[in-house]
Amino acid sequence: MTRGLVLCYHAVSDAWRDPLAVRESAFAYQLGSLSARGFTGSDLTDAVRGRAGAVHCTFDDAYVSVATAVELLDRFRVPATVFVITGCAGGGEPPADHAGDLRAATLSWDELRELAARGVGIGSHTVTHRHLTTLGGGELARELTDSREQIEDELRQRCRALAYPYGDTDERVCRAAAQAGYEVGLAAGAGRSGPFDAPRISVFRHDGRARFRLKTSSSGPLLFRLAAATRLRRR
Repeated sequence: MTRGLVLCYHAVSDAWRDPLAVRESAFAYQLGSLSARGFTGSDLTDAVRGRAGAVHCTFDDAYVSVATAVELLDRFRVPATVFVITGCAGGGEPPADHAGDLRAATLSWDELRELAARGVGIGSHTVTHRHLTTLGGGELARELTDSREQIEDELRQRCRALAYPYGDTDERVCRAAAQAGYEVGLAAGAGRSGPFDAPRISVFRHDGRARFRLKTSSSGPLLFRLAAATRLRRR
């Protein structure tokens, strides 16, 4: 059995044809195929620790389509954590990458509270979704601490998990995440090891059934890392 999986999604939408938006039918297939292979829904901690057969879904940016995804997650009994950009949540604005695109609207605080009441975890994706490795110490601390504190104030619950924007992290950022009060920090790809650089499997609209199965196999992460390294050498 493959070790625990933490899957990284963004949006689930048929209408929004962005690479980040997985089709609803594809998402349902992916959850069903994992169940058929013996995976069971798990809390984030167990999946990060690599418990065999554990699976947890995460959603970066907190797009409104997460509400659609939650219905399917409930059907397959797979827990989820949504990572919110707190600077967007006040008015449901799209992240800067998709400014002006109404299809990229994000969940409001009221909608996030509704998800939290249903048992969905809410984590931080920082305040403004910047590359954390480029920030000075003061800016980095504010992005991490202010977002965590606002989530806790708005939702009246602990914010334990952080997802690094763009998966951009290094040892300094990992230390800052620990100092800011988080218990786990998630990359957007292979990661390295440890609770503050935990790996995730990113899933996109173009991932067909065979590619998804490969990504979620025991050898998948290694194969994709080797392919990425080969592409870099050829540049």
